[in-house]
Amino acid sequence: MPDALPPQTAPSPALDDRFPLLFARCLARADVPAYLMWQLGGRTRTIDVRMGTRSVPGPHRPRFQLRPPSVGNNDVGVAYEVFVHRYLVPPFAIEPGAVRDIVDLGANVGLSSIWWLTVYPHAHVTAFEPHPVHAAQAHRNVGLNGFTSRFTLHEAGAGPRDASAWISDQGTASTLSNRRDGFEAKIMDLFTWLSGRHHDILKIDIEGSETGLLADPRFDSLDVGALVMEWHGVDDAGEGGRDWCVQRLEAFGYRIEITVDKGPFGMLWARRS
Repeated sequence: MPDALPPQTAPSPALDDRFPLLFARCLARADVPAYLMWQLGGRTRTIDVRMGTRSVPGPHRPRFQLRPPSVGNNDVGVAYEVFVHRYLVPPFAIEPGAVRDIVDLGANVGLSSIWWLTVYPHAHVTAFEPHPVHAAQAHRNVGLNGFTSRFTLHEAGAGPRDASAWISDQGTASTLSNRRDGFEAKIMDLFTWLSGRHHDILKIDIEGSETGLLADPRFDSLDVGALVMEWHGVDDAGEGGRDWCVQRLEAFGYRIEITVDKGPFGMLWARRS
């Protein structure tokens, strides 16, 4: 069983994939040369990498693919957020062995789900990802780790009602809209799906669509142990942003801890008072 991670009390430095040596320090030693050659060679092919002991506790060393960067993917950037900056480390203690149910809204290419499945060895992760290319890559990355039996992926977005929308093809910044641009996506009523059972951790990273969930009074009825969410800018209706999200969650009885604040976006953790 993995050791409990120390709470994260401050955001990591604002470093990104322009610093390849920082990422190399977090890799398994045997994979460092191939990764550095990939960087020096222009990142023109897909490689597999395995994380080292610096990135995740416990005996399992997560594996995943890094594809050539493009408009449609930013695998390296996502890997930095999850395994280098460790944005998913809670600022309060969570006993790994007690976590059984995790919901991952906005799974992207599956690296957050791999993190959850590694750190919480008894948990099942149910993920939502409406972008078809990201969803396929999430299946692939989870499979590389032998976690398929503990992972369910809905190739859909999460919202306050069943619907359909379009999702843009902009990598980690892909957003849902009514414009016919990118891919047509299914939206599932999250409250119908989540109601009636306990969820130990709920992660929300859905590029602005969090406002539709927090604006719904049914959010108060969800049985969630801990919540981690990325907030985004204020929308045309004046909803969204850090202060609005904090106020909504506090109205539902959550205590908030900001772990990353970059102005227009950032991350918070929350749990019931």
